[in-house]
Amino acid sequence: MISDLTAPGGRGGAEANAEIRRLDPRIRTIVSSGYSKDAVLTDLRAHGFDAVIPKPYDIAQLTAVVRRSLAARRGSAPPVTAGV
Repeated sequence: MISDLTAPGGRGGAEANAEIRRLDPRIRTIVSSGYSKDAVLTDLRAHGFDAVIPKPYDIAQLTAVVRRSLAARRGSAPPVTAGV
């Protein structure tokens, strides 16, 4: 799952991630945001995310983060980051 950290007027990425993880704890989750100083981005695992990709990004950056995230085993590898 790729989720934006903030959703004006709606559920944010951290809340959505927590709900989805309750349904399937094995899901790989990537958070995206333009707010690089947010606590979620500095401590991904504490908030249940496996990877981060800061905005703006291009398709090559997104592809690389998705591939690394899918290849990494949750808990056995450091979080995947792209430019944070």
